[in-house]
Amino acid sequence: MAGAFIEANDRSGIVMGKTLADNLGLKVGENVNLTVINASGQPEEALFVIRGLFASGVPIYDQSAIFMPLAKAQAFTQAGDRASAIMIMLTDQEDADAVAAALSSPGVQTLTWRDLNAYLLETMGTAMSFYVIIDAIIMLIVAVIVANTLLMAVFERIREMGILAALGMKRRQITQMMIFEAAIIALAGVVVGGLLGSLAVLYLTQNGFFYGDNAAVVGNMAVSAVLYARFEPVTFTWLAVWTLIIALLASLYPAWFAARLEPVDALHSS
Repeated sequence: MAGAFIEANDRSGIVMGKTLADNLGLKVGENVNLTVINASGQPEEALFVIRGLFASGVPIYDQSAIFMPLAKAQAFTQAGDRASAIMIMLTDQEDADAVAAALSSPGVQTLTWRDLNAYLLETMGTAMSFYVIIDAIIMLIVAVIVANTLLMAVFERIREMGILAALGMKRRQITQMMIFEAAIIALAGVVVGGLLGSLAVLYLTQNGFFYGDNAAVVGNMAVSAVLYARFEPVTFTWLAVWTLIIALLASLYPAWFAARLEPVDALHSS
């Protein structure tokens, strides 16, 4: 923050967003003329001094917000002791419902961030369902790749399978061998993919994804210009488990195909 924050008894000072000040070509210590529509519907105009500039990283604030003492704002707008809205910033967003319930009283409407952004949250929920579909498609692709890899391995090792069968290896053991190979391939893929994905998430937790001015159009929700990732161990674990399960299921047909090869036919294959 540049400059200083306003004092409660400051009748002529304001603090404005740095982006807004830059757009208007204003600096700390300069005068700015503000015009508002008062409670009676009439225009009011007054001269203020910029005491400080703030940069919250949230475009919706940095591009449009101006702070002044509450008493001065009420006098300037002729609102008496009334306020059209009071915004409360909490440390934990999960406390929003409890705080709203505690402040609720006759004549006072309390809205949480979920209430103010119900449409946006509903849209995000719909988008998350598409991610589930994408995950399912990716797992299907993994299953096809694993099955194809194992089938190719069977075709390339038909004589080997015939020798193993001729030496006394039972069909059940051949099936178990193929499933074990599939488990190794799937496990290696999960480990390598998890490592690469974790490195990418780690990078985004430190540097974030620059969202830019698009954050200013996200309804009433204060969204930073830089969005940061976070680790979701539970989600990662479930995806890894399902990937392993699907890969093992995909290996059943190649394993069954390898187990049913007749030793004589397999040894005479070219």
